[in-house]
Amino acid sequence: MPKLGNYYGLSNIEKMNPFQKMLIAKIGRELPTFRQNRYRFYEEHAEFIKVIEIQFLELPNNKKAFTIHFGIYVPILYSILWNQPKPRTIEASNCTFFCNINNILNEFKGKPKVKYWDIEDLEPLLIEITTIIRSTLFPFSQKVNSLEQLNSFINETEFPAKYVATYPILNLMLKIVLGRKRELINLIEILRAKDEDYFIPQINDALTKSTLHGYPVMVKKIIK
Repeated sequence: MPKLGNYYGLSNIEKMNPFQKMLIAKIGRELPTFRQNRYRFYEEHAEFIKVIEIQFLELPNNKKAFTIHFGIYVPILYSILWNQPKPRTIEASNCTFFCNINNILNEFKGKPKVKYWDIEDLEPLLIEITTIIRSTLFPFSQKVNSLEQLNSFINETEFPAKYVATYPILNLMLKIVLGRKRELINLIEILRAKDEDYFIPQINDALTKSTLHGYPVMVKKIIK
């Protein structure tokens, strides 16, 4: 697969070319519970927001393509960890759970990679995308309707971002918020086995901040 090249996210829908506008409109019609904001779609719940993001890409040789990401953003976790208010716009990659459409199509099996579509042969392409949204992505997006369901899904699914960047600490804080002591202890042991030096300071920081926000102490700070 060629390198994905540069992301050319658009500052507003007026700057989209006719194909991009058509694609966004057709995708939106297949997402009845989501609201559109430029090239993202949001489904808002009391405790979290689901995000579907259309990412347009520039490939080598002046080719253009796009891919689709899905995420679930839990504002309280970012507030506790980093004192971040809920942003006006949410990138899928900044969510608590994040994956590419390819992971969903393959039921999170096989080698993870980004699926993208070249912008050509427009009519069959639009049919393919709207079918995928209607039959796969939208039904998948409706599987999680509570923080408890999100936590169970993260526990049971080996998605590519599960143990990288800030995703593990967000997962850890989710377990604190839900009061899942046994799951919290298990996750801490997994992270320690993966990289003690990297994860222990983050774990201890998360434990401190959770108590400052009134959550009960479920485990003591970790000393190597």
